[in-house]
This record gives sequence, C-alpha cells and structure tokens, in this order.
Amino acid sequence: MARGDLNCPIDGQPLGLPSPQLRGNVEIDGVVGSHLHLLVDITLTCSQKHSWHVHGDLLMEREA
Repeated sequence: MARGDLNCPIDGQPLGLPSPQLRGNVEIDGVVGSHLHLLVDITLTCSQKHSWHVHGDLLMEREA
C-alpha cells in the first residue's frame, strides 16, 4: 500500500499515518475499473501536541 505523510497545518510537524480500514465490497484484483473504498477515522498529534481528528472516505479507482 502507498505511503502518504500528513503534516500539522500549524507547524508542519509530522502527524503520523492513518490506518485506513477496508469497508464494503472491495475488489483488489488490479483490473481497470476495479475500486478500493477506504474509511479513515483517527486522531493524530504532532510533537508540539496539536491534535487533529482526521475522518472521511477515500475511493480509489484503477484507470490504467
């Protein structure tokens, strides 16, 4: 799985990486048109103690 760093919008310090959970009917066969639906819901804190609740859905669809 790909890596994407999240930084604190206040001071730019790394917040860490969310651990997305797979939800629903997920196809991971690599065929064009297949999709992956991720649900992210986590609270992250930077080294300066700024805390952020990160939540939402991410839908990835293979195009090529």
